[in-house]
Amino acid sequence: MVVLDAGILIKLFGQRTPAEEKQKLEYLVDTLQKTKEQVAIPTPALSEYLVKAGKATEGVLEHIRKSNIFRVAAFDQRAAIEYALAIRQALEQGDKKSGSSATWAKVKFDWQIVAIAKVANASRIYTEDGDVKRYAAMVGIAASSVSDLPLPPDAKQGKLDLNPPDE
Repeated sequence: MVVLDAGILIKLFGQRTPAEEKQKLEYLVDTLQKTKEQVAIPTPALSEYLVKAGKATEGVLEHIRKSNIFRVAAFDQRAAIEYALAIRQALEQGDKKSGSSATWAKVKFDWQIVAIAKVANASRIYTEDGDVKRYAAMVGIAASSVSDLPLPPDAKQGKLDLNPPDE
């Protein structure tokens, strides 16, 4: 099980994503699908994505519903307990934001995503958010961003110009 946060969802389903990043994300999803790895989308990340999805909302939700790879992961009782334990530990260490300079609201939101990932037994969180990466590391979950992903093998192959030169 891996987890995608809102920044990754925006790039995966967005129309303005640079071509190379889109290739990397589509290759990731294809690879996960081939290995039958599940992809959890935490409800806080889904809601953050949907705020900016506009007209694409219904299509993306339908794609997620029909897909055999994606599943929406709720902030349920178990996630609430994991979240509370993490925040309690941060408070006991004297830094409720765990080193973040973000607003308290964002810190809480990010911790919810990480708590959901932990409850889902995620092996990795894909995120563009440095705070989510830090919190994931604190609970033993690896984190990667799009820049860490490989390009598909066929994207690395150059194209030969086989046209004869003009005479």
